[in-house]
Amino acid sequence: MTRSNPTLCSEISSELLISHIGHDFNNLFSIIIGGLSLLRDEIPTEAWNEELQVTYEDILSATRDATTLVDQLNSWAGRQLLNPTTTELNQLLQDLEAVLKYGLCRNLRLDLDLHPQPLPAFIDSEALQQCLVLLMSNARDALPEGGHLEIRSRPGPRIEIQDHGEGMSSETLRRCTEPFFTTRKTSGRQGLGLAVASGFVRASGGQLEIQSEPGTGTQISLALPAPENS
Repeated sequence: MTRSNPTLCSEISSELLISHIGHDFNNLFSIIIGGLSLLRDEIPTEAWNEELQVTYEDILSATRDATTLVDQLNSWAGRQLLNPTTTELNQLLQDLEAVLKYGLCRNLRLDLDLHPQPLPAFIDSEALQQCLVLLMSNARDALPEGGHLEIRSRPGPRIEIQDHGEGMSSETLRRCTEPFFTTRKTSGRQGLGLAVASGFVRASGGQLEIQSEPGTGTQISLALPAPENS
């Protein structure tokens, strides 16, 4: 008799559940957003007061946040719609550098270590940029007192993100790509950064690897697919 792996079965069930309900939820959110717009147009201008405006904006903002959350869960489940093209990683990182630095606090330094040769990858460049922003946010949280972050491009092609923060225990490392898992309960984080990154890389035909120990920091490596003719 073949025994099933309960952890694997649980993960597959979660992915199937998300893939089935994600589309329906986004349709519902579209109805809510459209209904809010119609409601705003139907209420006379003289009756539209500050309280209604605040309520309208709160509902609209919450609905858009929920849409983003469903999109992130779809990404983790490998259901994200991707448009891969040949993308040069060094150029992408140089173009994204200012955005990544903008999200860091003043006592954090970010260094790019780019391979001297071009590194083409067959990847959805926009989704990769979003993935890197999420990973940098995770790395920033690992350095609450400030410090040093590195992003490296390497043959493979591969992108590595290295922080010199607190590192992770073996239990945290084992669970860190689970959706909603976070060790920072009071930070307001949803615990989706590594989960979304893992789902995106997996859906792209690549592999995400994480090396970490308490007190030594964390290295995240994104092994990405190369163009077929490279």
